[in-house]
Amino acid sequence: MHGSTTVQASAPSRIESIDMVRGIAIMLMVVGHSYDYLSYEAAAVLGKASPLPLAMLNVNVTTVFVFFNRWFTHSGAPIFLFLAGVGAYLWAHKGGVQRSLGSFLIPRGLLLIALQLVRTVMQLFTSEYPASLDVLWSIGMSMILLSFFSKLPRNLLLLVSVAILAGHGLPVLYDFPGEDHVIWRIFMTADTFGFVGDTSIFNRFPVIPWFGMMLLGYATGHLFLLPLKERRNVFLFLGLSLFFVWVVLRGANVYGYQPLWQEYPETWKTVASFVNISKYPPSLYFSLVTLGTIFIFSFLIDYFSLRCQFLISIGSTSLFIYIVHLPLCKIIAVGLSKILNQMYWPISKNVYFSVPTSYFIALIAIICIYPISKYYLSIKQKYKKFKILSYL
Repeated sequence: MHGSTTVQASAPSRIESIDMVRGIAIMLMVVGHSYDYLSYEAAAVLGKASPLPLAMLNVNVTTVFVFFNRWFTHSGAPIFLFLAGVGAYLWAHKGGVQRSLGSFLIPRGLLLIALQLVRTVMQLFTSEYPASLDVLWSIGMSMILLSFFSKLPRNLLLLVSVAILAGHGLPVLYDFPGEDHVIWRIFMTADTFGFVGDTSIFNRFPVIPWFGMMLLGYATGHLFLLPLKERRNVFLFLGLSLFFVWVVLRGANVYGYQPLWQEYPETWKTVASFVNISKYPPSLYFSLVTLGTIFIFSFLIDYFSLRCQFLISIGSTSLFIYIVHLPLCKIIAVGLSKILNQMYWPISKNVYFSVPTSYFIALIAIICIYPISKYYLSIKQKYKKFKILSYL
């Protein structure tokens, strides 16, 4: 797809509803991570099982509050991946011409991979838990792959993306070609593998399943250019349909996620078992729920003509805010601990806050995020010649 080709739909410079959905994802992420990493209750659950994020949704060891807090707040990654694909489509069709995505996606992908590898290497020497390959790694690799796949016809991309999201969890693929093939495990499975000496890396975001999410965003990006009324109807239909398919498949206890749901003496555990959806890697159920949520959010924003500058601002700098939000939460935690004389830095796994305090930290972080995002936007506007600033 070299050169430019005239296309019918011209994408605007930015679609504010997309930034608002990204902003919602950031807020959920801040709340979830503040609670997950700084509360006594989450710490008690994490002490019972491993790897860390999986314990919170393990009905046999978690608590009702830990489970549903995690369930409602762990959708940030799929929102980022899907909307990154949508954003790539809009950029490729900006100004009424279809442009090659290589120069747009590859530098961004390489930067995100580099940032992730720096963080992973630091974790190898500073963290009490296994180092991990996280969402920046997956987004970066997916961007590079998308720069090549985008040359294929839209319908083929749609078919491939659905096949990846629905089929990557098949046992025959998950176990092939064996546990000794590290490259396959990095690209296909959420798994911990040895690195150097006694160190290990937890591959939380295997590339291929998450690439399917970004590819689907690119394949459906044209829906965001539909006339408003038609777009609202399409988003509502897709959102409700995805939730309906999830409920039917889960109720039938068929393919989509293991283990199967079951009844427990406690009602909340039965409900939790039913709605439980695996994120590492994203199960079919997880994809159905999170994609349905994206379309319902987009429908509501369009239907009620919602416009929130706070969400737009942090959504338009979402990757930058993602990078700074965890250090920000910990800095706030340190400052609060000094005031309360409760703890010290660094935060060890045995020193945590109460649930209300962890949410208070999240609230302060969310308040701080807005001026940070505004400042970063101003820096990007002032120094446009530094393209690297536009990558985040």
